[in-house]
Amino acid sequence: MNPGFIVRLQPRGPWRFGPQSGTRDRVDRIFHSDSLYSAVTLAMLQLGDLAEWIAATADAASPAVQFSSCFPYQGNILYIVPPTSVWPPAQSLKVRWKGARFIPLPLVSSLLGDKPLDEDRWVVAFTSE
Repeated sequence: MNPGFIVRLQPRGPWRFGPQSGTRDRVDRIFHSDSLYSAVTLAMLQLGDLAEWIAATADAASPAVQFSSCFPYQGNILYIVPPTSVWPPAQSLKVRWKGARFIPLPLVSSLLGDKPLDEDRWVVAFTSE
């Protein structure tokens, strides 16, 4: 597995990102990786490092950098889209797992380790999914 790290982005001014449909009056909860790559590429242009950046990423057989999409976080809790290979877990009487668009990052390791989820510790928030 390739090494990676998590970066928390916090806007210093107003910003908005829209859904894939391109609708101007809607927002999305995920900042997609292609948009992030584009933003970093524009920053490299402004810094005068565009040629090296393109050579190390877009033109390279094995890119030096790869981005995932940006997901929400709240305080110290990082969220991620649940991996489709392990989601949703077994049907529950207390929790509607299918209603979750995001799950806490530590929950993924539990799912991948085939550990049962404690239904009393989880709830799917209707408004935030």
